[in-house]
Amino acid sequence: MALVLQIVVLLVVLIGLITIIMSIKNWHWAQMVLVLSIFFMALATLFLGMETFRIHRNIRKAIPGLEKKLADVEEENRALQYGARNEDPAVMRIWTNEIFGGEAPYDPEAEGRMLSTTAWTTRLQDLARARGRVWRNALPAGFDQKTSRVAVTIAPQQQAPPVDPDLAAAEAPADPAAPAAAPAAAQAAVQGHGLTVDAIVYAFENGAPNPAAPDQAAQYIGEFRVVQANETAVILEPLQALNQFTGSRLVKSIQAKRTWSLYELMPADSHELFAKLDEAAKRSLLPAATVEEYIRQGTPATDDDDQYHRAAFDEAGNQIGADDAKADPSKVNQWRFDRPLRDYNYLFSELMRERVVMEADVAALKQQIADLATAQANAKKLEAHRTAERTALQQDKKFMERDLAFITKLLATINSQIANAKSQVSDLLTANASMAQSLIDKQLAELKAIDERSPAPAQSSLLGAP
Repeated sequence: MALVLQIVVLLVVLIGLITIIMSIKNWHWAQMVLVLSIFFMALATLFLGMETFRIHRNIRKAIPGLEKKLADVEEENRALQYGARNEDPAVMRIWTNEIFGGEAPYDPEAEGRMLSTTAWTTRLQDLARARGRVWRNALPAGFDQKTSRVAVTIAPQQQAPPVDPDLAAAEAPADPAAPAAAPAAAQAAVQGHGLTVDAIVYAFENGAPNPAAPDQAAQYIGEFRVVQANETAVILEPLQALNQFTGSRLVKSIQAKRTWSLYELMPADSHELFAKLDEAAKRSLLPAATVEEYIRQGTPATDDDDQYHRAAFDEAGNQIGADDAKADPSKVNQWRFDRPLRDYNYLFSELMRERVVMEADVAALKQQIADLATAQANAKKLEAHRTAERTALQQDKKFMERDLAFITKLLATINSQIANAKSQVSDLLTANASMAQSLIDKQLAELKAIDERSPAPAQSSLLGAP
């Protein structure tokens, strides 16, 4: 069609030019210029009209599709605002949207239908109440080593508007032709953080954890009590006495200028938090000592799993209590691995208590080791002294043994000399006795001879009786 139109236009142009040229002999040049001007202007007008028609045709061609998309989007918005059945085409389109990646953002079997934004808002409010308030991006500004208190700056919180935009949209009329609702009221003025004196908060560093080196990434800082508060800052005091480990961790976090998240309640553990994470994500978030429990959650249990890591399920996939499973084993369709949930509020306090006890035991052991080292040093000194004494005594023993040998030899010599002397004395006594007897005999003989030679006395002899 376009080609035919172009041929017709070309023929009209040729005929017009030929007619004008053939009429040049009968027309004035001014008439010729005027006619040519009118002719070319007519051609320009025709061209612009055709181009305008083409543009309008192309634009209007997309209008039905855009109107269909607009109707679908409005239908999807109404489904999101007011809810819809799972079989509704709008729900199907919402699921296949790139936002959800073809996966329903809720459990269709459990819910039965797609809930409205009002229902989701109510559930979020319930979750927020269960979680408690949270103060993000709190910046620790200073640490008093004497009192262990920390000054923390908290950004003021923006108070929610009096009218919830989601609820206002949900209450809007479904008819697009109906007048739009009045705009939501402007947000109220910025309010304070809302922390009061004696409030208890749990401080966590912001950022990703490092399971391989926990002290190199975001950590749990501790449990604190608010001792002072103003509109933009609070003074926090730790409930547990700081030791070398917790004090060093706190100071390091402040020096690194890491922001904190302050929780009104200790975050609760649940299986749903990790249910949609794949194995790689779990390994990147959790330490190697416990990650296997999170990976195995919901998988078939093994014989090595104890009673605290097993849960019974019926054919419908509902969990059965341990007592019911024990009372009626026929109800059990499958045993699955079930990770025990952790009470972090209790665990942190208990682990802190155990750490304090262990540190006290370590300090006592170190003192005992120091005492033993001192005793060992004294024992070594005494050993050295006794060794020196032993060496000296051994030297004295050698001298004494030498003296003993000399004395023994001298004693033997003396005993020999005594024996010789006794023998000589005995011989001398015998000789003396013999000589004395001989002398007596000799003297008696001499006396007898004298008596014999001498005259006899008048009365008696010298040798006679008186």
